[in-house]
Amino acid sequence: MAEKSMIENWLNEGDSSGVIIEEPKAYTKKAVAWIDILGIREMIKDETHNTAEDVITTMHTLYSFVKQACGHYEEQMQMNFLQIADGFMIAASLDCINELCEAIATIQWRVFTELQKLARGAITIGNVSVADEGTIIIGPAYVDAYALESENAYFARTVVSNDFVVESKDYLRFGFIAEDSDKIKYIDYVGYALQKEGKTPEQMKRALVENGCIDFVEEGFRKPKVSIKQKYGWTIALLQRHNIHI
Repeated sequence: MAEKSMIENWLNEGDSSGVIIEEPKAYTKKAVAWIDILGIREMIKDETHNTAEDVITTMHTLYSFVKQACGHYEEQMQMNFLQIADGFMIAASLDCINELCEAIATIQWRVFTELQKLARGAITIGNVSVADEGTIIIGPAYVDAYALESENAYFARTVVSNDFVVESKDYLRFGFIAEDSDKIKYIDYVGYALQKEGKTPEQMKRALVENGCIDFVEEGFRKPKVSIKQKYGWTIALLQRHNIHI
């Protein structure tokens, strides 16, 4: 009995290093998104043009995009986000799914226009557990979001799962979920940006020309590797769907 009591005390109070073992959290149904930023690995490999400081600065900027989009809801305990290498996992309560969709659209747009990079991802609804003040996010929905993004990695889009569509149909107000030619739904971040910024397609094109984004996607589309051309080609097609012709 004494040995059992000692173990119980250690679990309840922490070991000699002072690390407290937090009680496991039960799974809860949440909206879960995974966003992967393209081009970071290539940036790391290209030591000729990018120093370690350049890469770290970019990662800090990416973090600031997510923090600014989700931070308020994190303070209200409605969202948690976790940076994992060049990607982010975001978990949101079901009463915050519209705000999560807006956050994803905002992050994708800022990655495109401010960093001249592309982002892709997936959003679903399912069971997750968030522990240790958001530093741990695990569960089936985490795995599903990551797998869904990986399976659709040939385009730079944030895929919307069927589970998300079904589970959120009664309270989803976000109006920028579109269906692609392959019948897969995605977050239309360009349409969202046009409405949010109140610009016409012509005004938006001028802005994208001025900040170098048009040159960025055209240069990417000229890459000889097919998998790279697909990502930039899909982005060009998305812009053209909104009459932003290149």
